[in-house]
Amino acid sequence: MPYKLAIVALVLYHTATHTEAKIAAVGDLHGDYEKAVRVLQMTGLVGEDLEWKGRDGDLLVQTGDIIDRGPDARRIYKLFERLKQETEATGGEVVNLMGNHELMNLQGMISYAHQDEVTDIGGKDARRQVFSPQGEWGQALLKLPKVIRRGPYVFVHAGLLPHHVTQSIESLDEQLTLKIATGNFLHPLLHSSGPLWTRDPIQQAARGDCSIITSVLSTINSLPVYKDTQPVTSIVVGHTIQGLGRIGVHCKGRIIGIDIALSKYISSRDYTGYADLTNSSRPTGVYSVVT
Repeated sequence: MPYKLAIVALVLYHTATHTEAKIAAVGDLHGDYEKAVRVLQMTGLVGEDLEWKGRDGDLLVQTGDIIDRGPDARRIYKLFERLKQETEATGGEVVNLMGNHELMNLQGMISYAHQDEVTDIGGKDARRQVFSPQGEWGQALLKLPKVIRRGPYVFVHAGLLPHHVTQSIESLDEQLTLKIATGNFLHPLLHSSGPLWTRDPIQQAARGDCSIITSVLSTINSLPVYKDTQPVTSIVVGHTIQGLGRIGVHCKGRIIGIDIALSKYISSRDYTGYADLTNSSRPTGVYSVVT
């Protein structure tokens, strides 16, 4: 079935600097390898043979939740890992963030795992062991960043609240990694109000209440560590599905939701698209449309 690309401009209202290097962000993939390949190739940063085509300055971010629902999480992780390795020779950057489903697997919570993956790995006990913080795949998941700052953007799986960012984005990432690595899963940062879980910022923004996200951005930009750096103008999140398979831009672009239910194990509607954030004053949603 043929596809064509549709580009929909998502007009933001803040002033920001255009950058020539491409920035593409992809939401939750939930074990759907076929859709992962399609959307990565749509970005233009991954070629027909699944090779990295980016150059210096290009950035590809996937905001977490590769695992669960569908059967091909490990296959998708391996693809991303190879792309990361290829950037060393050609330039650019590929980032996978940790999502709440990666966290759940590290905690031994496998109720959302696809049965084929559980069987292939040797059963429920074997899966819990392999994905534990001491296990082979658990060790790989631990290395995933939880939140990153790149230019005018902060990327995180679910959302940020003002008290999360009182030191720096980098400090928050280190705190999350330490809590997970030491098994401190009862810490508030790893619960429903934490960066891997909270829906409050984007849900309130979608209702027209911009108070949380405005406070978050103000807190980040007032930190002494960022005194001489480019201001952060947008928080980019996955986790909360946006309506009608379209990227959600809320509060004049202060928060951008990119989970559009890509995986066929989430939706049968065959939504395919990503956020092109190259021009931070005018990001675009790029979608494939069945013809």
